[in-house]
Amino acid sequence: VQGTACQQNVAAYATTKGAIHTLTRSLALDYARQGIRVNSVSPGSIRTPILERAARGDDPNADIEAAFKRFGEAHPLGRIGEPEEVAELIAFLCSSKASFCTGADYRIDGGLLAGIGVG
Repeated sequence: VQGTACQQNVAAYATTKGAIHTLTRSLALDYARQGIRVNSVSPGSIRTPILERAARGDDPNADIEAAFKRFGEAHPLGRIGEPEEVAELIAFLCSSKASFCTGADYRIDGGLLAGIGVG
């Protein structure tokens, strides 16, 4: 998500995410004629150890589930995502069912970016 809309104090991280979008498009063009498809996936808040560390912050006794609930409230679907949901999207993109998909970024963010800048 940070490659499309970013927060303060994450310049280096957001820059790398934006670069992935451009690299995806460039590689898709370079390899399409060889039948190689290139796409990227941009997840929102997903229940992972990285998100757990963010939820915990400096407090080893932090209520992780309460933090995940707060994080989820930022997403229009009202929750954070699960790793299996991201895996299913990636499995689809790797399958023959996505044979005409290349050069795109697929957001799996619970609608988070759908409302950015509106209000």
